[in-house]
Amino acid sequence: MWVALPLCLLSALLATGSALQYEVCASREQSCSGPLQLCAPWEGACITVVAEIRLEGSPFSYMEKSCLEPKNCEPGPFSLTYAQNVTVRVNIACCDTDGCNAGAIPVPTVSSVPNGWQCLSFFNV
Repeated sequence: MWVALPLCLLSALLATGSALQYEVCASREQSCSGPLQLCAPWEGACITVVAEIRLEGSPFSYMEKSCLEPKNCEPGPFSLTYAQNVTVRVNIACCDTDGCNAGAIPVPTVSSVPNGWQCLSFFNV
């Protein structure tokens, strides 16, 4: 019994020490910073998301840093342009080392060249 207790404590400490550390924050700006925290054991990727939404020329920004399962990370920039002067620009970056999501990532530029895709959307502004 007494031998099992120290082994359990040692394994708990080793498991905690191997968890990925990520910068955590959320902001209504295009940048933010915060303390390092440990990801859950099943979360092996850090993520940074930055977005800008423009409704009739008025910008709204957002940034969040967190961690998630690597299979759920879809990195890369994208932008959407809707009717009535509405644009959405998002950039997502994923990484897998301690503190790798520190710092800022850029919001992508909106391309003026149509890609030929058209999606139905409904905006009441």
